[in-house]
Amino acid sequence: MANVTNLLHINVDKLFEQCGVADIDLVHKRLQSEVELKREELRTMVGERYRDLLKAADTIGDMRNTAGSIIENVDTIQAACRKLNDHQLIGFRTDHQQRKLRKTTNDTFHAVIVQIKLLTSLPEMIWSAIDGEDFFVATQLFIFSRHISTGLQLDSNAALMAKFPVAKKQWAVLSQFFFTIKQNCSSCLEREDLQPEVAAKCLASLVLLESCQLDHILSVFVQMRLKAFAGVLAEGSRHEKVRDKILASLKLLMNTVELIHTCFVGVDGLLMRELNFITGENGQPTIGLIKSEDPKIIQTLPDIISRFRPRIQLEPLSDERVGKHSKIWLQNVEKIATNQLSKLMNLVPSIKVLHDIRKLSLTVAKKPESWSSTCAELSLQESLDFYSKFYQPLINTRVRTIIKQCWLETIAQNGDDVSKLLTMNASNKQLRDVKSYVWQESSEDVPLNLKDALDCANLASHQLLMKSRAFPPPL
Repeated sequence: MANVTNLLHINVDKLFEQCGVADIDLVHKRLQSEVELKREELRTMVGERYRDLLKAADTIGDMRNTAGSIIENVDTIQAACRKLNDHQLIGFRTDHQQRKLRKTTNDTFHAVIVQIKLLTSLPEMIWSAIDGEDFFVATQLFIFSRHISTGLQLDSNAALMAKFPVAKKQWAVLSQFFFTIKQNCSSCLEREDLQPEVAAKCLASLVLLESCQLDHILSVFVQMRLKAFAGVLAEGSRHEKVRDKILASLKLLMNTVELIHTCFVGVDGLLMRELNFITGENGQPTIGLIKSEDPKIIQTLPDIISRFRPRIQLEPLSDERVGKHSKIWLQNVEKIATNQLSKLMNLVPSIKVLHDIRKLSLTVAKKPESWSSTCAELSLQESLDFYSKFYQPLINTRVRTIIKQCWLETIAQNGDDVSKLLTMNASNKQLRDVKSYVWQESSEDVPLNLKDALDCANLASHQLLMKSRAFPPPL
């Protein structure tokens, strides 16, 4: 029996001489399977590299010639099979082939109609998924629409497709979702409080949209979290108070470490689980996401559409690469803290506010039980403490600065008071001659009534007491 790799070089005469009807029919089926496989590979290649379609024209031409050669061989085998069948069924001829041809033509027409119907329905479905922030579903629907559109544009029945120009126009509408979904995923990954499940779905969407490897997507994710950290500390952030900005930035750092570990570490990382769920062998076809269409109509679709699901080959992400990106992230965090965080800390007006920040930071920066192992798997210090590393030194510096400023202001105020006192001494007779004032008797030395005598707050009415201390009235 001929191997699949030798199907192009089958000698038809020898095949019919050496093989029986069952073997010839098996070769026929394998040839058909090979043709369908080539078509699917062609659609996948063009769909993923649609922008480079013109550059790949030569390659497509070669594949077309190869497919044509296979089809010619298939036609030869079919003709031989029909001849053999006619020879065995002499006297029992029917118009079965004509009916089969008409049925195939009708099925092709109906399949094209259903695919165009799907293309017109998909924009609304994608928008609904985007509005619900289910970007992973939106991405799958977009890739499905690209697969359908590419298949229709490459359909060999050009006369049939010429009757439906809406297919090409509809792809012009659907193609814009590439940028819309990508932008929304990026915005979601830059949020301050980001849940691991949401992050994994957004990252999986970017992997499928850009057909990139995990190493690249981790680098992109690190840059997005750095941008989020800088955005929290910036003037235009949603937090008005300096204290809230500082606490939010600390919480973001803790959250980022957990996200990197949960999504990227190990083959069982959350990102890989999300991707394997739809691209693995047990993944469900994308058509299952479309609930609004009649199942009977869906059955008219060809297998290449009804069984389609996204496919991508990913290289495992090593622990060394994860550790490298984690260290790069930590280095950039230190740069941002040195610049923006220090400036923000200088805006804190009092030691009381700094004390509140310190007290709340200890709550925000509370480490989970698995913190040491998490940091170790990311090639970070097991005892990594963001508060002690970045925040506490800045708080201590600010406390010393505030104390120094208050001390200088107090000294300056005392100097001013002494200067004023000396000026008053030069212009006031009582201050110049304290001796005569103290020994000079006056009717106002003793309070005139018991109420004034008990009023300790009004020292002016206790002149005898003031004289005993040598305090003239101007003081």
